[in-house]
Amino acid sequence: MSSRSRRPRPTSTERRPRAVVDGARPWTAASNSLGVFLAALGVVVFESPEVVASRPLTFILLLGSVAVFLSKAIRWESLVALLIGVIFFIPIKRYTLPASLPFNLEPYRILVAAIVAVWLVALLVDPRVQLRRSGYDGPIVSFLLVALFSLVVNPGRLRQPGVSVEAIKTLTFFLSFVLVFYFVVSVVRSQEVVDLVVKFMVGSGAVVAAFAVIENRTGYNIFDHLSILPLLTFHDPNLDVASLDRGGGVRVYASAQHPIALAAVLVMLIPLGIYLARTRRPYVWSGATAVMALGAAATVSRTAILMLAIELIVLLVVRPREGVRVLAAVPIALVLVLIVAPGSVKGLYDAFAPQGGLIEQQTQIVAGSPNASPRLADLGPSLHQFARHPMLGIGFGTRVLPTDYILDDQWLGSLLEIGLIGVLVLAWLFHRSLRRLSRVARGDPSPRGALCAAFAASVAAFGAGMLTFDAFSFIQVTYVFFVVLALGSALINHPVASEPPASFESAGGQMP
Repeated sequence: MSSRSRRPRPTSTERRPRAVVDGARPWTAASNSLGVFLAALGVVVFESPEVVASRPLTFILLLGSVAVFLSKAIRWESLVALLIGVIFFIPIKRYTLPASLPFNLEPYRILVAAIVAVWLVALLVDPRVQLRRSGYDGPIVSFLLVALFSLVVNPGRLRQPGVSVEAIKTLTFFLSFVLVFYFVVSVVRSQEVVDLVVKFMVGSGAVVAAFAVIENRTGYNIFDHLSILPLLTFHDPNLDVASLDRGGGVRVYASAQHPIALAAVLVMLIPLGIYLARTRRPYVWSGATAVMALGAAATVSRTAILMLAIELIVLLVVRPREGVRVLAAVPIALVLVLIVAPGSVKGLYDAFAPQGGLIEQQTQIVAGSPNASPRLADLGPSLHQFARHPMLGIGFGTRVLPTDYILDDQWLGSLLEIGLIGVLVLAWLFHRSLRRLSRVARGDPSPRGALCAAFAASVAAFGAGMLTFDAFSFIQVTYVFFVVLALGSALINHPVASEPPASFESAGGQMP
């Protein structure tokens, strides 16, 4: 027998992870801490500013909850999934929480603020959480600077009633998109985590699409009946009747702000569903993708058809074999739409072939209602206004109703607000992302390359869809775009899945 002393074997208790020994797995601990954190945040925001100033205990409670939250083990990707779930399933601008604030307190706003606040604190105290380069830093930072300078050079515009408030709100919204983008880039570190988030997004999109199909058949929108949940107050979106009728059929919008926005979200997720169907469980994810296609068809949106066409073109260019397979599945998709939502086919036909022709319809100015004018009718007056402020526009977010007419064209609206410089910077963002994703999609035959192709198709579809609706005004679809952009960046920057996912848990289960 060897004279060497053997190392004692660890007991079963010692072998278990700290989070399990303490009786709470990472997500359980996180959910409890997040609940305490949000409850404390609620105590602060539900009070008026005067009362909060006189009650420092609320701030102490908030800071204490942050400390408790940071001391628990939580996987960052769980927060990403939680954010996606709230954005998909609690309609934006339809539900608010009780609060005496100068703006509507919505669930997604609280969650975004909480996640970003905790992430910023973690950047300071946790060496494993770092602000990472995305590959798109140049165009994103440049866009923010152009947006800010466009306001600085238009002080007269900001002095108009209500314009400054709207400009600040719009700039803040866009900054929240950027912060969420960098949050996802910095905490998603492997293809496994990217796949997990993609699965959650596609699964969430399939559920929303299924309820959209039910809405198409019954007229019942389940997302208008979530006020049974605690603290949620419902606000009727009061969409224009013309927005919900096309070809005699009802256009659905489910959890989105508008049928076009719902169509854009679902279509952006279809390439991701195709990727999962090719690399994971084919029957499960093929079914989810088919449901999303049916939901997009139920919106009776021309934008959906445009975006689908762009996605198909991108797939045929960067992954020809996969593009051909998708093209072969189009007849099957058409048959499914005819069976499940037959009215959508007639509505789409009428939308593309109206009486007198599509061009004639889109150039007619509606007398006495400039905001109801079609897209091409807005082009001439918009270019005339652009000629007066060609470089930096009239100011980011300064086009407000009823002074300015609605533009169903994000590119044209951006041209007016941030000028030619801003539009070129925005085009730079799309060009760089598509170039980087396409390069990997062509050169990598593995599932990583297929996923990059799916991201490229989704990004290109959003850029094309911006021609037919004011995309940045619809928060859900814009958040989805920035999450997709961030996942693509993370996938390119971390091609090898060797680094474990980030979490608050450190050695021994405590913060350093």
